[in-house]
This record gives sequence, C-alpha cells and structure tokens, in this order.
Amino acid sequence: SDEQEFFKREASIKAPKTGEVIQTPFPPLPPDRKEELDIDIEQLKQLAKEAAGPLSIERYSPSEREINHVLSTVTMTFNQPMIAVSSLDEVMNVEDLDISLTPKVEGRWRWTGAKTVQFEAKHRLPYSTEYALKVDKEHCVSDIFLLKTKI
Repeated sequence: SDEQEFFKREASIKAPKTGEVIQTPFPPLPPDRKEELDIDIEQLKQLAKEAAGPLSIERYSPSEREINHVLSTVTMTFNQPMIAVSSLDEVMNVEDLDISLTPKVEGRWRWTGAKTVQFEAKHRLPYSTEYALKVDKEHCVSDIFLLKTKI
C-alpha cells in the first residue's frame, strides 16, 4: 500500500543567549606593557617561565550556565601551550594527558590549538546527564610546568 507515516519536523532549538562584551583598549596602556628589545634568548626563556605561572585550565565548556542547545562538543583550554603549533595536523594521542569524560561517550579528542583540546561526540550529548571531565595532574605536562591539581 502507498500509506506512509506523516513526517513531523523536530522542534527548533532555542536561539543562543548573547554574551557580554568587555571593552579593553588595544594596544594595552603603557604601564601594562613590557617593552625591552635588547633581550637574549636565555632571558626570553626565563621571562616566558615567569609570565606563564603554574599550569592550569583557563576555561572549559559546556559549563553549568551553558546555553540551552544541542551539544556535541566538550572543549578545554589550558593557560599554556601543550603541543607545538606545527604538530596540530598530526594525530596526537590525547590519552597521554589522561583526560577522561564520564559517563563514557562515543567520539574522539583532537587538538584545535596549541592550548585547546576538544572532544567531538559522535552524536549529540544526551540531555539530563551530568558529566565529569577529569584531568590527571601527573600526566598533564606542558613544556614548562606540571598541572598543580587534579580537576
């Protein structure tokens, strides 16, 4: 017979909430700027270590206040480069950092920048599910520092 079920479109997702715009001057005001042009390589390395501080997670998403829409990615950004920019196209083993997402979701981890790692779920993340993202401080090492605490 030629009878078929009636096709009904899924409900549209809500429009994302707008973010807060923070105005900052560019270039930074003179007291905040450090300009010394006569620096040798060793001084530059020392400055990089001082400016970087301890390794930490700068931001992650989604957060508790995440916008209400279908999510299929989890992103985490460190405060320092974790891999060389030249190796972004190479397959990097994120498991070496001992990052885990529980409950386990089918998908893959990939580096989107020198400081940012992203999990792409094969399908959207299920609603009404609380996830735990854990990073082991022993395995999470940048070129300069070790992560201070397990997150």
